[in-house]
Amino acid sequence: MGSFRRLVLLLLLAFGQPLHAEQLRLALYGQRDEISLRSDSAEIDTRVSLLGLTINGIYTPHLEASLDLGRSWLTQSGSPATQGMELSGQFVGVAVRVWPLRGSHLDAWVQGDYGVYSFSGSSSGQKTDIDWYDGGLSAGLVAHLGMVDLHAGARHGSLSGDEIASGAMSYTRSIRLEDKNSVWVGMELHVDQSGSIGVWFENGSHRGVSLRFAHRY
Repeated sequence: MGSFRRLVLLLLLAFGQPLHAEQLRLALYGQRDEISLRSDSAEIDTRVSLLGLTINGIYTPHLEASLDLGRSWLTQSGSPATQGMELSGQFVGVAVRVWPLRGSHLDAWVQGDYGVYSFSGSSSGQKTDIDWYDGGLSAGLVAHLGMVDLHAGARHGSLSGDEIASGAMSYTRSIRLEDKNSVWVGMELHVDQSGSIGVWFENGSHRGVSLRFAHRY
């Protein structure tokens, strides 16, 4: 975990620049995902819960950069090394988003992102650590309808990592997400000029829902 903390510190230093952007947007969110991880020849149903904070620096109307970090929890079905465990850990990610289209009724964006996730758990003398890296490219549309924004988009990503078990079962296995594509839709309500509440639904490689509270400074 020391190496993970050092990575978080390095990313905070590298992405300190959003704090000097023209505008700053903070978003607190909760997210629940279901994914199917491939470990050797087995498909492992995996459920991930995230509680995170996104720091979004807005440099121009057409360019943004963000830092994403928080706590994570994981449970699985079909894996003896995590049977009966709720693994917990941290995650951190960075993203750069470009808006080629800005209009009064419709916006379009493209984004590159990269994240690191770490989980650890133990039960009855068995300890298991799961770490993975997830990078991807996304594109989306935002339709403005008064106080409500409608969101839709798609992502192509690549997730891979390791599962390290020690105790009654001891091994190191590679894990990956074979389905690389997901789509989502969402709705965001602007409660005032600077604050919003949004909900997003995702399907494909990631299947889940997220609730987000954001404020622009």
